[in-house]
Amino acid sequence: MLNNSDTSLTTFNSKGKLLQVDYAKRAVDFSHTIIALKTKETVIMAAKIEQVEKSKFPFFGSKIFIISKTIGIGGTGMYQDIKMLIKKSRSHAKTFKHNFGEEISLRQIVRDLACYIQEFTQTGGVRPFGASLMLMGFEKDGPDLYKIDPSGSYEKIRANAIGKKENQIKNFLHKRKTKNLNNIDAFNLILLALQKNLESNVSRSNVQIGIINNNCSFQVLSSNALKTFFSNQSKIHKKK
Repeated sequence: MLNNSDTSLTTFNSKGKLLQVDYAKRAVDFSHTIIALKTKETVIMAAKIEQVEKSKFPFFGSKIFIISKTIGIGGTGMYQDIKMLIKKSRSHAKTFKHNFGEEISLRQIVRDLACYIQEFTQTGGVRPFGASLMLMGFEKDGPDLYKIDPSGSYEKIRANAIGKKENQIKNFLHKRKTKNLNNIDAFNLILLALQKNLESNVSRSNVQIGIINNNCSFQVLSSNALKTFFSNQSKIHKKK
């Protein structure tokens, strides 16, 4: 039988938890997986994508998006919630540039977006966003990577995953030294994590990659760029 803490956003249960936030996190746990990895030189984010007709579903096939010249974002969870947060992020970045004449910093947009998400965990008449996000960008001290969960909590990360098998992939990445990897080795490690933990083959036709390039800007790799990456990729060995 449902009690008030099951359906009310602002009512804590006997264990001191907001169940609606827990339900939002559970929606993320059953959604698609996104992996991101930061090195000294770059940040790489990857997701396996479904084959859909882009003309009919221009948003649905994508998991990684451009927010501004220097910032990219990956989202997993409920489709409409991700879409709303992407639009919010782009609008916020555009308004900031219009008002101040420069690109918004990664730290600033992470903090502002996290506060926006957190408001939906304490306001009556709404529900929490059933989505987790990872944001990557280039700051003054180099590339950086952040994670935001459905509660609005955020943290700076180096190697992480969101979505299905999040903890399993996180442990897989943390067992390997990622700090000093070059771009190709980081690319190979992400593909290995996708392939080994999701138990499926990855190729340039079913994976989406976002990366901080040599110009310190963010880009989602095109089909031709992915072809180059895969052709230069060293053979992926199974590691115990």
